[in-house]
Amino acid sequence: MMKRSFLAIIVISIGLMTGCAVQGKKDFQPIDLGSKLQSGEYVQKVDKFLVILDASGTMSEPHQEKRKLTLAKEILSNIHHTIPQQVKLEGALRTFGNTVLPFSSRTDLTYSLPNIRLPEIWMKA
Repeated sequence: MMKRSFLAIIVISIGLMTGCAVQGKKDFQPIDLGSKLQSGEYVQKVDKFLVILDASGTMSEPHQEKRKLTLAKEILSNIHHTIPQQVKLEGALRTFGNTVLPFSSRTDLTYSLPNIRLPEIWMKA
Protein backbone atom coordinates (compact mmCIF):
# COMPACT_ATOMS: atom_id res chain seq x y z
CA MET A 1 0.00 0.00 0.00
CA MET A 2 2.86 2.33 0.81
CA LYS A 3 4.45 1.68 -2.59
CA ARG A 4 1.21 2.63 -4.39
CA SER A 5 0.87 5.86 -2.41
CA PHE A 6 4.50 6.73 -3.03
CA LEU A 7 4.15 5.93 -6.76
CA ALA A 8 0.98 8.02 -7.00
CA ILE A 9 2.71 10.97 -5.30
CA ILE A 10 5.67 10.73 -7.70
CA VAL A 11 3.42 10.54 -10.78
CA ILE A 12 1.32 13.49 -9.60
CA SER A 13 4.46 15.50 -8.75
CA ILE A 14 6.01 14.88 -12.16
CA GLY A 15 2.73 15.79 -13.84
CA LEU A 16 2.51 19.06 -11.93
CA MET A 17 6.14 19.94 -12.59
CA THR A 18 5.91 19.36 -16.33
CA GLY A 19 2.49 20.99 -16.59
CA CYS A 20 3.70 24.14 -14.85
CA ALA A 21 7.04 24.34 -16.64
CA VAL A 22 7.79 27.62 -18.37
CA GLN A 23 7.21 27.39 -22.10
CA GLY A 24 9.94 28.79 -24.34
CA LYS A 25 9.11 31.89 -26.33
CA LYS A 26 8.51 31.16 -29.99
CA ASP A 27 10.40 33.15 -32.61
CA PHE A 28 8.36 35.69 -34.52
CA GLN A 29 6.83 34.32 -37.70
CA PRO A 30 5.49 37.06 -40.00
CA ILE A 31 1.99 36.55 -41.35
CA ASP A 32 1.66 36.61 -45.15
CA LEU A 33 -0.72 39.49 -45.79
CA GLY A 34 0.02 39.57 -49.54
CA SER A 35 -2.75 37.12 -50.43
CA LYS A 36 -5.34 39.06 -48.42
CA LEU A 37 -4.17 42.26 -50.10
CA GLN A 38 -4.43 40.72 -53.57
CA SER A 39 -7.89 39.26 -52.88
CA GLY A 40 -9.18 42.65 -51.78
CA GLU A 41 -9.84 41.50 -48.21
CA TYR A 42 -7.23 44.05 -47.07
CA VAL A 43 -6.95 47.46 -48.70
CA GLN A 44 -4.06 49.89 -48.31
CA LYS A 45 -5.46 53.02 -46.67
CA VAL A 46 -2.33 55.09 -46.09
CA ASP A 47 0.72 56.00 -48.13
CA LYS A 48 2.84 57.44 -45.33
CA PHE A 49 3.52 56.59 -41.71
CA LEU A 50 5.63 57.85 -38.84
CA VAL A 51 7.11 55.76 -36.04
CA ILE A 52 7.86 57.71 -32.87
CA LEU A 53 10.48 56.08 -30.67
CA ASP A 54 11.27 56.94 -27.07
CA ALA A 55 15.06 57.12 -26.87
CA SER A 56 15.26 58.41 -23.31
CA GLY A 57 17.38 56.87 -20.61
CA THR A 58 14.47 54.84 -19.25
CA MET A 59 14.50 52.75 -22.43
CA SER A 60 17.75 51.16 -21.26
CA GLU A 61 15.92 49.73 -18.25
CA PRO A 62 14.86 46.09 -18.39
CA HIS A 63 11.33 44.89 -19.04
CA GLN A 64 11.12 41.24 -18.02
CA GLU A 65 14.40 39.90 -19.45
CA LYS A 66 15.23 42.45 -22.16
CA ARG A 67 15.98 46.15 -22.37
CA LYS A 68 12.98 48.26 -23.42
CA LEU A 69 14.90 49.66 -26.39
CA THR A 70 15.69 46.14 -27.61
CA LEU A 71 11.99 45.24 -27.39
CA ALA A 72 11.03 48.38 -29.34
CA LYS A 73 13.53 47.50 -32.09
CA GLU A 74 12.17 43.94 -32.24
CA ILE A 75 8.62 45.27 -32.64
CA LEU A 76 9.75 47.55 -35.49
CA SER A 77 11.51 44.63 -37.12
CA ASN A 78 8.37 42.48 -36.83
CA ILE A 79 6.26 45.23 -38.43
CA HIS A 80 8.84 45.56 -41.20
CA HIS A 81 8.77 41.83 -41.96
CA THR A 82 4.95 41.66 -41.96
CA ILE A 83 4.28 44.42 -44.53
CA PRO A 84 3.84 42.82 -47.98
CA GLN A 85 6.35 43.64 -50.72
CA GLN A 86 3.65 45.08 -53.01
CA VAL A 87 2.67 47.73 -50.44
CA LYS A 88 4.51 50.96 -51.13
CA LEU A 89 4.81 53.18 -48.09
CA GLU A 90 6.83 56.23 -47.22
CA GLY A 91 8.06 55.79 -43.69
CA ALA A 92 9.99 57.81 -41.16
CA LEU A 93 11.41 57.26 -37.70
CA ARG A 94 11.37 60.17 -35.24
CA THR A 95 13.04 59.86 -31.85
CA PHE A 96 12.64 61.89 -28.70
CA GLY A 97 14.38 61.89 -25.36
CA ASN A 98 17.91 61.34 -26.64
CA THR A 99 19.34 64.43 -24.98
CA VAL A 100 21.09 65.27 -21.73
CA LEU A 101 18.56 68.01 -20.99
CA PRO A 102 15.71 66.39 -19.05
CA PHE A 103 12.89 68.69 -20.18
CA SER A 104 14.00 69.32 -23.74
CA SER A 105 11.35 69.17 -26.46
CA ARG A 106 13.92 68.25 -29.12
CA THR A 107 13.13 65.43 -31.54
CA ASP A 108 15.26 63.97 -34.31
CA LEU A 109 14.18 62.63 -37.68
CA THR A 110 16.39 59.57 -37.54
CA TYR A 111 15.30 57.81 -40.70
CA SER A 112 13.19 58.85 -43.66
CA LEU A 113 12.79 57.06 -46.97
CA PRO A 114 10.38 57.13 -49.89
CA ASN A 115 10.10 53.35 -49.56
CA ILE A 116 9.76 51.27 -46.39
CA ARG A 117 12.13 48.49 -47.49
CA LEU A 118 14.87 49.36 -45.00
CA PRO A 119 18.26 47.70 -45.04
CA GLU A 120 18.16 44.42 -43.12
CA ILE A 121 21.17 45.42 -41.03
CA TRP A 122 19.22 48.41 -39.66
CA MET A 123 16.30 46.20 -38.60
CA LYS A 124 18.37 43.72 -36.57
CA ALA A 125 17.65 44.01 -32.85
